Amino acid sequence: MRTTVNIQDEALELCKDKAQQKGISLGEAITEAILATYRDTPEKTRSRRFTLPVSGKGGLRPGVDLDSNAGLEDVMEGRE
Repeated sequence: MRTTVNIQDEALELCKDKAQQKGISLGEAITEAILATYRDTPEKTRSRRFTLPVSGKGGLRPGVDLDSNAGLEDVMEGRE
């Protein structure tokens, strides 16, 4: 469908750049951006998979006391 819209210059440049990077038309890039923003899909609500670093030995890092909130905060902030 053809239509005319007024969009900000910055938005247009971002879409042009994305279209060039992906090798698609400007119209396709704008369509993808709109659908990604406004379509409710399982992909949008699905959590990303990630892995937590492990030491290989199991258990807590030496010096970590799970009973001390202040101590845990110190470890997480790199103060200990």
